[in-house]
Amino acid sequence: MKDDKRKGLGIAAIVISVFVCTVISSCFFGMMGYRVGAEAANRPLPTPPPFVWTDDPGTFEPTKEPAGTPRPTASVPPLGEGDYEVAIGNVEDIVAKVSASVVNVYTQTLYKGKYTNYAEGSGVVISEEGHIVTNNHLVEDADRVLVTFADGEELVAEVLGRDVRADLAVLQVKGKKVEPIKMIADSSAIKAGTLAIAIGNAMGESGSVTVGVISAPVRYVYPDSASAYIQAIQTDAAINPGNSGGALVNKNGELIGIVFWKLTATSDDSGGTIPVDGMGYAIHIDLVKKVTASLIATGKVTRSGLNLRGGYARTGEAASGVDLPSGIYVQSVEKGGAADKAGITAGCVITHLNGERITGMGEFSASIQYLDVGTPIELTVVGPDNSEQVRTVTVTLEELILN
Repeated sequence: MKDDKRKGLGIAAIVISVFVCTVISSCFFGMMGYRVGAEAANRPLPTPPPFVWTDDPGTFEPTKEPAGTPRPTASVPPLGEGDYEVAIGNVEDIVAKVSASVVNVYTQTLYKGKYTNYAEGSGVVISEEGHIVTNNHLVEDADRVLVTFADGEELVAEVLGRDVRADLAVLQVKGKKVEPIKMIADSSAIKAGTLAIAIGNAMGESGSVTVGVISAPVRYVYPDSASAYIQAIQTDAAINPGNSGGALVNKNGELIGIVFWKLTATSDDSGGTIPVDGMGYAIHIDLVKKVTASLIATGKVTRSGLNLRGGYARTGEAASGVDLPSGIYVQSVEKGGAADKAGITAGCVITHLNGERITGMGEFSASIQYLDVGTPIELTVVGPDNSEQVRTVTVTLEELILN
């Protein structure tokens, strides 16, 4: 027992000794570390070797120049005027410039002798005479149309004319002076990647502003509610219910399109639904100019055409097993119409217009429908019997018969 007690006391003594030594060592080296750290903090940092920029902005090269030689300033080229980074800073100024030209449009129907609200959307003032452009689908079933301006004044508007195929309508409000929006003069300046600002009565919130870019300067789209292909601008600026008829403007506050549609979903091969985001559309300013000018002048739009029924087909598609090239596959022609007079029959494929390859039905229609009636055009036609029967015909455009 005594030996065990001595052994236990010895172990305890060793443990205590080790603990005491550890504490003393920590204090000693801690003081030394503090002193070294303090001295290091007071010493000046070594001067790094100078560097110069190379053509590669991510690479530096050391030089043998003496310390203290001024380092050259990196030269960064300024962003172009159309760059999103520059234009985004001016959105507030752009909106202030054009917002008074964007109005709220409310439609009403007559029920039991009283007007009841039917739909709401947007419109854009385009002339000093009070002409306002909006969407046809917004006003086509209305018994009365009201327009509310940025200052809160509400007036009854007259519907001067509607065009179903372009989904455009022109209203007029008299006795109200509002600065009309400026339309872009040259649509070739509409480029993918440039600033796009949508302004309208989104979800009933007047003057709502969303910002994005032009995703594509020209698309030919056929919404479910449409009766024809519509020349449009694609944008990722948020488009919501109520934006219909509103303005899409560029970095200069110029009107480049009238908002009319947003793609939210599409179908896959199995019949399922694929959600879509960031694909909004505005009616192209070229189409807006042509249609509004005609509606203001005559209340209607006259289009030129061939008076045939067809659709764009790729090789072998919709060709009844006959190997025909890509183009407008003719399904039928109006008897006595322009196409019939030129010898174009069902089963033919129109491959070229005035020597240019046809790439889609929308583009083909847009290329001819606003030419003057009586204008001759040259078409390359294949078939109808086989792909080796190729001929060039001249067709005189006539007024398009709308079904």
